[in-house]
Formats: sequence, structure tokens, C-alpha cells
Amino acid sequence: MRRFLALFRKELLQIRRDPGSLRLLFMLPILQTLVLGYAMTRDVRGIAMGIVDLDHSGSSLSVSHRLRSNARFIDHGNLPDPEAARHALTRGDLSLVLVIPADFEHSLEHNQVDGGPPEAAAPVQILVDGQDAATAATSAAYASAILGQWGQERLEKDLISQGMDARTLLPLEIRDRILFNPELEFSWSMIPGMVILLVTMVGALLTSFSIVRERENGTLEQLLVTPVRPIQILLGKALPYWILSQVVFWLAFLIASTWFRIPLGGLNLPGLAIGMALYAMTSISLGILVSTIAGTQQQALFLIWFFLIFFILTSGFLLPFESMPVWMQNLTEGNAVRHFLYMVRALAIRSADPMTLLPEYLKLLAIGIVLFGASVFAFRRKAA
Repeated sequence: MRRFLALFRKELLQIRRDPGSLRLLFMLPILQTLVLGYAMTRDVRGIAMGIVDLDHSGSSLSVSHRLRSNARFIDHGNLPDPEAARHALTRGDLSLVLVIPADFEHSLEHNQVDGGPPEAAAPVQILVDGQDAATAATSAAYASAILGQWGQERLEKDLISQGMDARTLLPLEIRDRILFNPELEFSWSMIPGMVILLVTMVGALLTSFSIVRERENGTLEQLLVTPVRPIQILLGKALPYWILSQVVFWLAFLIASTWFRIPLGGLNLPGLAIGMALYAMTSISLGILVSTIAGTQQQALFLIWFFLIFFILTSGFLLPFESMPVWMQNLTEGNAVRHFLYMVRALAIRSADPMTLLPEYLKLLAIGIVLFGASVFAFRRKAA
């Protein structure tokens, strides 16, 4: 025990002698979370929009006004014809164009409740720049929703003018209620995940340099000839970063949650603290494993980024986890980021009972044990 404490103290002194790494460990996750919290959003605003109105009627002006009055769109005025609209989209001047045909109001009048078949519905066309699929789909969905609401209001007015109530014609009334995040604030789910990833990047990266630095400085051989076991050396290297990672996580998480006004009233702090302790064990064990495998700090940097990119893309942070193939979902059972991200969102947003997250705790524990065990095995082979 005395030997282990001596190694632990030595590593703390080594970290203190490197103030640049400490600033990187503490300041980088906090600053990046506060800055990237505004950039990492799926909300689409400032959509450059043009309108081709070939009808020039009261109804077409009403539709145009409804779209132009929405804050998500930036109106670039009218275009003379659809060909001009396509040229504007090709040049990148516009992202979306609404085309209103010449017989728009005539089609509306013949599609009243008491006349005209269903296929006589008044058509409009939405042209969207599809080079960015996600932005294009979101922009088209916004425009379709706005136009659909206009059409529903028009239908209700027509029914009222004929003494009918639209609700009596609907076979189903949907009453939706969104729980835990009623306003669908995107930052509530993104900020906790961003804190996790940034802390993991910095913590695992600095840890991965620990043994490599000793090897490059020629001091690793001195440690190996001392009466200290390999597992004690690795624990002495890992424990300081394990503690610092948790401190950095709590600082970044609380500051970012306060800044972006994420409600944490129902957060179970002991449950999150246990989860963070287990997750820190997995990320630090990954850094130690890379440190024992890599021969230089450049190799350690490359390996850490290789693993982190895989963990980020398969964690459900950026891409919907449910959209992945089943075999990929099964593969990500070994992704600690996935389990801890789910845990943090469940505890922070829907105030989940930690006992319902017991499988996630056990998976994090298992991943940490496997990674640290692999580190000990690899270190012993290199030391032999």
C-alpha cells in the first residue's frame, strides 16, 4: 500500500508540474461546451426562401404571407417562373422555393365541401436544395407544416360558412402531450452528451500519454526495476486522472446546465455520481490501455482519436441509435459512452430512479474491468 501511495503521489506531482495539461483538462471542456452548445442544434433557421406566384390571387397572397411571416424563413422576394427558381437553387442563392400554380384559387373554389372530387385539391410545389439532406428535410417539413395549417384553417372556415363543425367530421381526435421536455429544447439532450464526450476526450488523451511519457523519458525502466507490481504502477497512473475527470465532469455539467437552463430539480445526484465514477473508470482504463500499447505520444494520440470517433458515432449522440442495424446495436453494447449517455439523460431529464438503470451500471463496471484487465496484461507483456 505504501508503494502504491508513493506512485500516486509521484503522478500527482507530475501533473502539477505540467500546468498546461491542467488548464487543458479543466478549461477546455467547459469553454467548448458553452460555445458548442449554441452550434450543436438540429433547429434550422435563416432558410433563404423565394416564391413563384403564378396565380396572383387573394388565396395565393394569403399562402405567401403565411410562409413569409414565419421567423424560420428569410424572404428573398418573388421569382418570375419555376425555371428562375431552379437557377436560384443551383447558384445557392435560395434553399427553398414555393411554387403556386396559375389555377390555385380556382382549384380551391372547386374543392369545397359541397362540390368537386377529392383529387381536385389545389396543388402547390416546394422545391428544396437537397445537398444537405438533414437541412433539406427539416426545411421541407417546416414549410409543409405551415402550409398544412393554412389549408386546415381554410377548410374550417368553409365548413363554418355552411353551418358545419370540422370536429364532427374527424374520426379521430389526437391529444398529444410531450413529457419531460414539453418545449422540445434540443440543448437539454445535447449538452449532457457534449460534456461527456469532451471530458472523455481530454481525460483519456492525457491518461494515454502517462506511460508513453515515462517510456520516452527513460524513467519507465527505473519503475520496472523497483519492487512494485505492474498493477500498482497502472493504478498509480490511473487514479489521479480518475479523480480529476470526475471533478471536471461535475464542474462542466453544472456550469453548462445553469448556462443553458436545463432543469435539474429531479436529478438523483448519488445515482449520477456512481455512474460517473464507473464511467471515469472505463475512459481512464482506455487511456491506460492505449498508453501501454503505443510506443510514442503520436501513436497514442492516433489510437485515442480512432476509438473516440467510433464511440461518438455509435453512442446515439449525433445519430439516432434506433436507426442503426441490429448487428451494430449489439456491437455498441461495449461502448461505454452509449450507456453513460443514456444514464445521464434519464437521470437529468426524466428524473429516472437509479435502480431502473442497474443494467447500465453493471455494463459500465464490466467494460471498465475488461479494459483495465487488458491494460495489466499488455503492460506485463511489454515489461517482460
